[in-house]
Amino acid sequence: MKKFVWMTLILIAITTTVGWADDTEIYGTITNPDLEPNILIVFDSSGSMSTTDVPGTPYDSATVYSGSYSASAVYERYWSWGSWSYQWRILAADVAS
Repeated sequence: MKKFVWMTLILIAITTTVGWADDTEIYGTITNPDLEPNILIVFDSSGSMSTTDVPGTPYDSATVYSGSYSASAVYERYWSWGSWSYQWRILAADVAS
């Protein structure tokens, strides 16, 4: 019986292969243009999407905003411990980036 178990384990170890892949490989070069894309649609019904992530007033396109910020840059808000307030810093220098 022990011999059968060992032979089975050795057979499984020899015949199985390990596949290493990264999710960024889907953005690589298309080698086969006839290949149909894989599509995944996820419906989240957990209730976590009903919360407001960014509190405050929404963007109003009719308002003229002033300041030294670039209109084509993307900014992120972060907490500055030095000034004990929220600050803005550039996340991407251009929206197209």
